[in-house]
Amino acid sequence: MKRHNRKKQNSNKLFEKAFLIIFMIIWIIYIPKGIRMNCSHYSIIDWVIVICLFSFPFIILIYLFYKKHKKTIINIFNIIPTHKQEKSSIKRSEEEPLAQATLTSFSIEENIDFNKLDISLDNTIESKLDQTEQKETIIGLTNKERFFLHYLRNRKMDWHIDAPVKDLFPNYKETISNLKENGYLTRDNHSYFLETMTIPELKNILKSLALPVSGKKAELIQRIIQNTSESQRKEICPDLYYVLTEKGILEEESYFSEHKKQNLQLKENILSLIKKGDFREAVYCMCESYAKEIIAPGIGIDWNDKEAIWNTKQKNLVKLQKYNFPDLDNSESFKQLLIKCLFYKILIEHELWKVIALFIDETNEILSCKSLSLFFEQYNYTPTESQKWYTYLSTKLFNLCQDNMQQVLKNESYEALPDGIYNISETTIELWKEYQKYEFLSQQNIDGFPTTYETYKKHKANNSKKYQFWISQIKDKSYE
Repeated sequence: MKRHNRKKQNSNKLFEKAFLIIFMIIWIIYIPKGIRMNCSHYSIIDWVIVICLFSFPFIILIYLFYKKHKKTIINIFNIIPTHKQEKSSIKRSEEEPLAQATLTSFSIEENIDFNKLDISLDNTIESKLDQTEQKETIIGLTNKERFFLHYLRNRKMDWHIDAPVKDLFPNYKETISNLKENGYLTRDNHSYFLETMTIPELKNILKSLALPVSGKKAELIQRIIQNTSESQRKEICPDLYYVLTEKGILEEESYFSEHKKQNLQLKENILSLIKKGDFREAVYCMCESYAKEIIAPGIGIDWNDKEAIWNTKQKNLVKLQKYNFPDLDNSESFKQLLIKCLFYKILIEHELWKVIALFIDETNEILSCKSLSLFFEQYNYTPTESQKWYTYLSTKLFNLCQDNMQQVLKNESYEALPDGIYNISETTIELWKEYQKYEFLSQQNIDGFPTTYETYKKHKANNSKKYQFWISQIKDKSYE
């Protein structure tokens, strides 16, 4: 704001100087010419110009005198401030404390009516508060700008801005500048990279500086910043980041929280429709939601064209229905439930484990497949029901993907897996075995047994004394 006012004042001074110079040139050229001419030859226009030009120096002198002694003249004649003066006093009041700005907006008079002054103060304070509220509303971020903060968070400054974001913010540099001016972004003094480091990496830096390495991550970062200069940190890591202020983080987290709630609600709505068998309505629901997104998912997809998107999704649905799952010894309703599960996965949820958890409780039937049972027997492993679902459905999804690739690329090398072969690795089965063992041990009431699988894995990897003690407490030796 101050910078803008200075620019305006400078431009006004330049305009005044230019105006004076141009008028002086005209005056110098025209006056001698007018003196040499016979006055009888003057037209009315000539007389008007001559009078204006002769009075010009006096007008300039009066203007300069008024400009220099403006405050004195206003006090003497009690002149009411113009609209422009009122505007400038409002701008000053935004920068000064409210009470001080209110008092300085009044003219200085020897005899003040204090009753009128109290009323004027109340009115002025109310108007200032109104202006403050309006200013906060103007400065408040739009959803687009909140999204932009979310996009910039933890982002390096030398990374290119993605094309969809550029389309949304053609003048993105100006937007970034405005966010900085309004206190949502701040300058990175070559310290933000420390936030992206792990605790061992921070401790290594502290060791190289011969500083203590104890404390939490925030304490380690603060210790490094306090004991290094910006140039030293630049040597450690030259990368600069877009850094959000506390105010910016609040806005970004608020946007992320709202967006997450909307996505969860959308998934719930689609899940409800798919469980009812309303596949078309589920696709329409997704389209309507994505069409309202600031940057919609997918490249070049017109989410407003619901019918075209339904036609695309319907092709996958038809392929799933054609499978008919002949290798399953289950009821037709169970097979339809698997189709719904797979369609929900294709439509909106990317993690198959989460999808299975949503559908597996919808039936009391156990997935019955002879080839799947034989597959696990060769690994000497009895899977849980959810693991059976995962192995079976991930294979069907893999085959569907291979089929689609074969049709799109016209390449026969994309082949589906033959019957009896499943899209699961031996390593995954070994991990399942290990987790099954952990669950068994956690039910044995062993003293000091860890509550998390990660802690258990660390002790096992180191073959620690604790791990050896836990194993010694197993009564069923088949789990050793």
